[in-house]
Amino acid sequence: MTGDGSSAPTTPATLTAWSDLVYWLLDAEDAAGAAAANVERLQNLLRMLGPNHPDTLDTRHQLAFWQARSGRPGCR
Repeated sequence: MTGDGSSAPTTPATLTAWSDLVYWLLDAEDAAGAAAANVERLQNLLRMLGPNHPDTLDTRHQLAFWQARSGRPGCR
């Protein structure tokens, strides 16, 4: 938990863990779960690193791909 009572990640290690979660969801053939996890990861990357950071841009790309693959086209 962060100091404001939310459970948003506050460290790079936590963002890496989110990335790992997405990988394992994909490995389990759960495209919808991976897309949902990537939405949350993207929100945290935007908050922590900003919209133009390479990790944020890569996550946007991954999100669009997996949302389309899961039948939910579009990217936030």
